[in-house]
Amino acid sequence: MHGGGFYYLEKYKSAPKVIPKSLHWFKYEAYFTWLSGFSLLFVVYYFNASSMLIDPRVLDISPLAGVGIGVASFVVAWLVYDGLCRTALVRSPWFKVIGFVIATAFAYFYAEVFSARAAYIHFGAMLGTLMVGNVFFTIIPAQKAMVKAATEGTPLDPQLGKNALARSLHNNYFTLPVLFVMVSNHFPSTFSHSYPWAILAAITLGTAGVKHWLNLREKHQTDTAVWVLPAAVALLLGVVFVTAPPAQDSASAAAACTQEVGISQVNLIVQKRCIQCHSSKPTDDVFKSPPNGVVYDTPEDIIRLKDKIMQRVVVTKTMPQNNKTQITQEERDLIRCWIEQGALNK
Repeated sequence: MHGGGFYYLEKYKSAPKVIPKSLHWFKYEAYFTWLSGFSLLFVVYYFNASSMLIDPRVLDISPLAGVGIGVASFVVAWLVYDGLCRTALVRSPWFKVIGFVIATAFAYFYAEVFSARAAYIHFGAMLGTLMVGNVFFTIIPAQKAMVKAATEGTPLDPQLGKNALARSLHNNYFTLPVLFVMVSNHFPSTFSHSYPWAILAAITLGTAGVKHWLNLREKHQTDTAVWVLPAAVALLLGVVFVTAPPAQDSASAAAACTQEVGISQVNLIVQKRCIQCHSSKPTDDVFKSPPNGVVYDTPEDIIRLKDKIMQRVVVTKTMPQNNKTQITQEERDLIRCWIEQGALNK
């Protein structure tokens, strides 16, 4: 039962003797999810490549090169994955190990080419491409062959169903890592870490472990691997601990707070480093409207959004985007000092 109604699903190991009158093909969900996600990738990251995709501090390349690398990486990932699935390794436990190593290599590659935020999104888009590729190239063709065999009463190659089942199982394990990446922009402490690729790999492994335990629970086999869920949760909690923003260096804090910091000083920093985008009339070459509607036109705006400024500018240092306006650590320290002194309007 779902959405206020009842649905009837029955799964056959092979083609049934009689095809049901109503068939629903579970493919359009995957296709349209990928198409909408790929469209958003272009709108947010590729059309604004110089601001959102490329970070000169990581790798100074042209926007066109960045877009080309991003799209090409999805093709390469599919060819590597699909080729691996066609070997005998797919039936070996080593397939999981090799697959995780390859996924980690892609995470490292993205982190060495793109901005950290874009690296996370590309990793998720890469996994999403593998998922939709499985549906389009393996699962649906096998299902069509099953329908044809049932309709014509001809024998069916059982290997088709086995291949489709294996790819479907892979998609099952990809689900939670992809879901995390979809919301990763809201957790800048992850991609702002010194080793964002390692954090991404750890979260991928931990969420896949949670999915594995859920699968065991569905089969009533959790007693055979009681360690899976605690290990996965411990890994994810470890990531939380590692990515927790560090305390400010005492020497830096003392240097910044030798005297009271006023809103006028903070406003000067904001006007110099932030107002290009976060204004009712942005002057940035990419953003023509304030991102997320956040504006710092007046000191009152700055005071009202001091908590957001603290998290993004001071703690995680993920704003300005890719430090496009070259804000200095001294300026970040002054903002922190002002907020810790009570963010007074004087």
